Amino acid sequence: MNHFIKHNHTPFAQSLLAEAEGLSRLQQWIDKTQNQIKLPKVIEVSEQQLTLTKINASKPSVSLQQHLGKELAKLHSAENSFCGLVNDNFIGPNPQKNSISHNW
Repeated sequence: MNHFIKHNHTPFAQSLLAEAEGLSRLQQWIDKTQNQIKLPKVIEVSEQQLTLTKINASKPSVSLQQHLGKELAKLHSAENSFCGLVNDNFIGPNPQKNSISHNW
């Protein structure tokens, strides 16, 4: 199996750990909504490196793009009792402050 290895080039030691946690949380919602979006699976993670299963790219057809749009809409329509996260994470290489809210 091919793997994709991402190295931490940020000054933030927790960035790849937070990314792995985010992928796990997203996979839980994909499973909960019986969604067909494919995410890479985390093989191994440390502060220096994140190893994921590789998803091979292909040229998207119109029908594939429509299918992705419908699956993303289904994922975003899932309801939860709160918004946000209890822990901070990152958006790209930048820290993102989070908090729990009951109002979007």
